[in-house]
Amino acid sequence: MKLTPIALPKITPRLGKDLLTLVFHGDNEGSIRKGVDQIKAALPTHTHTTLYADDIRDATGTLYDLMLTPSLMGGDPCVVIRAESGFSDISDTLLDLGKQIRYGVMIVVTSGTLKATHALRKWAEADDRAAIIACYDDTPAACAAALRQGLSAYTIDPDAWLFAETKVALSMGSVTSALQTLPLLVYPRTTITLADMRALALDHDDYARDLAFAYLLRPKTYAQDLANFVKGHPTAQPTPYIIVIRAVMDILKTLNTLHMHMKGSSTSLDAAITALRPPLFFKDKPNIIALMKKYNHAAVLRGLEHSLSLEKALKSKPVHVACLMFEHG
Repeated sequence: MKLTPIALPKITPRLGKDLLTLVFHGDNEGSIRKGVDQIKAALPTHTHTTLYADDIRDATGTLYDLMLTPSLMGGDPCVVIRAESGFSDISDTLLDLGKQIRYGVMIVVTSGTLKATHALRKWAEADDRAAIIACYDDTPAACAAALRQGLSAYTIDPDAWLFAETKVALSMGSVTSALQTLPLLVYPRTTITLADMRALALDHDDYARDLAFAYLLRPKTYAQDLANFVKGHPTAQPTPYIIVIRAVMDILKTLNTLHMHMKGSSTSLDAAITALRPPLFFKDKPNIIALMKKYNHAAVLRGLEHSLSLEKALKSKPVHVACLMFEHG
């Protein structure tokens, strides 16, 4: 799951229980350092160790021994990995270990931007036992610089850049979203126009959620639903495919949470929905109930896996297909 530094105190009760790996990344060293200190303070009975990339690269077994072997002195492990340099050499090791951990806490600290397509980041965002925390300096200058660097392979119209500085480069979160979405929105062009930037700045969330529910509830008629939607909104900017995919994943994660809450208990579906935090939007409740009847837990997990694969494929090789999700099942 994705977190912000301000949300760390809320998840500390889960550390060492069902939340076992945290990945900090960003250019705000102070925020990263404060976050790591918060984690350590929340785990006073853990055995704390700090390793560096060179330590792991030279002796990979050391990290596995620390995290996977019960301590004779007692106390679960909390290993802080300072991976500012040499991160690429050990990222596969960190990902492999993160998937194996059954107790303790492993904290991975990286410097700079961890790309959205990186395997470690994608796993930390999707796995219930992991979290990724972005720590960036959200000054206007830093946001604009990050956006310009991320779009360095494109030609940007002056009007488009002026719009981006005032409407898009407002926070590192919006910059990250823009860098993920713009390449898909403009493909196969390499020039970004004012119209592209305006389309990016629109609130697509409601449209995307409507399309996501249509896809999950009526996959066989999704193409027709999409066509009717486009006809009904002739002046609306097209919703980027990646936003629809994320809306589908968000709904599937809600279904997964409900199945987990009801598993092995006598809790009713209505009670499980009421217990959701943040609470479910009341207009979504009938659709969620219909989806819970339609998809069992195994189907939901398969859907999440498929959606992640589709997002990865779309980012690595953008395609321009109106019914992308329908054609890919």
